[in-house]
Amino acid sequence: MKLFDALTSFNLTNLKDVSIKKRLLFGNLLMVLVPIFSMLILAAIFIGVIRYTHPVQEALKLNYQTRGESLSVQILLSSLQGDVDSSIPNKLERIRGTLESLEKFGITTAVVENGIVTRLSPGVEGTPTYSLLQEYINNSNPEEYHNHIRHDESNDASKLDDDDPQMQSYMVWDKHGIIFRYASHYDRIIVVGTGNTPFIIGQPNGPGAPPDEDFKNILDSGLIVIFGIGIIIIILLGINMTRMLSNQILKPLKTLQNASKRIREGNLDTPIESTTEDEFGDTIRAFESMRKDLKQAHEDQEVYEENRKELIAGISHDLATPITMIKGYASGLLDGVASTPERQRQYVKNIQDTSNQMDVLVKELFVFSKLDLGRLEFDLMPLNVYDYIHDFISDAGPVYEARGLRLSLLTPRITQKTKVDYNQFKRVITNIFENSLKYKNTEMGKLDVYISATSDIIKIKLVDHGQGVDPNDLSKLFESFYRTDKARTNAHNGSGLGLAIVKRIIEGMHGSIHAALTNGGGLTICIELPVIKE
Repeated sequence: MKLFDALTSFNLTNLKDVSIKKRLLFGNLLMVLVPIFSMLILAAIFIGVIRYTHPVQEALKLNYQTRGESLSVQILLSSLQGDVDSSIPNKLERIRGTLESLEKFGITTAVVENGIVTRLSPGVEGTPTYSLLQEYINNSNPEEYHNHIRHDESNDASKLDDDDPQMQSYMVWDKHGIIFRYASHYDRIIVVGTGNTPFIIGQPNGPGAPPDEDFKNILDSGLIVIFGIGIIIIILLGINMTRMLSNQILKPLKTLQNASKRIREGNLDTPIESTTEDEFGDTIRAFESMRKDLKQAHEDQEVYEENRKELIAGISHDLATPITMIKGYASGLLDGVASTPERQRQYVKNIQDTSNQMDVLVKELFVFSKLDLGRLEFDLMPLNVYDYIHDFISDAGPVYEARGLRLSLLTPRITQKTKVDYNQFKRVITNIFENSLKYKNTEMGKLDVYISATSDIIKIKLVDHGQGVDPNDLSKLFESFYRTDKARTNAHNGSGLGLAIVKRIIEGMHGSIHAALTNGGGLTICIELPVIKE
């Protein structure tokens, strides 16, 4: 039923719309049927040729031989007739040689000298053929044989003596066989012979004769068996090839179909395995690569959503705290709590400081949002990082030291340059210095800067010796609104956007950044930037 449906639904005009399974079925069906029909046609032709014709090779071989004992029968008979009717000295020897050659073609012969048989083909005496030879020797019925004589090129005979029947010579060569009788009028030697005619097409029992019925039946049966076995082999090969092709094509397609279904259902954890190196294997591996990318994108999206929620929560908290403080100070002024001028000035100053904190937070949010959306354009210019940080520490070092953080550049000068946005790179350095200042654990904190370079990378290590972070939190340092203060009770410790902004700026300048723990306590920030190829 499936085969019928496949055949009826197969249409060459819309081949591209036919399923691969049906195309395979149709193709393998043709692969089986075409050889079968071809073999049947060839078998019919071959059997017909065998049945209604017979090989002529042997006849041609006999008619057109060239040397030795393979001389054609016509030439031998012509030679024999000439020898019998001659008076040469070695006449009998020549006749004997010619008769031996004729006997090799199945012709039985006899030689009569003066009425006595002096030579007879071996094994003939006492057989029906011997009786025929006696009749030909005696020429007992010359008219019957004479009527068979054909005066043409193929069966010529001439009468040497029409008056004496014993001296008549003739040759009969037709579909019934060959008969010859040659008599010499010189010495009364008579040579007779008879046999089948192997060189006449259609002559039964000769070397050139067609196969008899038994042989034909055996041949037909053998051919039927051979072609039957061939058809069975073709069918088995077709079935095996169909299964093999189905396994090689339909199985990978089923694998892809199941994988697609799992992905559609949201299952991105099950890998897709491929064991082949063909096009389907490449397709499955590409699909597996896509699954991994989708899984990574899904995980990134989940992280992004979590960060977004934390971002909103952090913004809400960090804005709510200063707003509450401003409202409190404002209410104190309105309600007369701050009754003295000095206390009023203090309330106003607190309101101003809190507003400045909110302004910094809003600006950082603005920068972070532009970085996160990829809308902050970088004006990259060549810069010697060593010289820039050296000058920055020289200028801002005393200010930071006055605030409780001592800055040190501890490596020799390097000449390699990189491309940075000056303003954004300054923000990076400032944010890291400010972060170290906030989380120092001694009255005078310490931040050491190390700069090195290879032919490709400039490495900047900023090592502080402050309170550090939990090792499990290292990967979260560059997330938005991350703080070591989980409760976010101290708004003066910043918004938690500083290192998140630093990471996005460094990545925007084609660099990378990561954090590590400082030996002995503290935090190390490692920045890598590409070297300009000059």
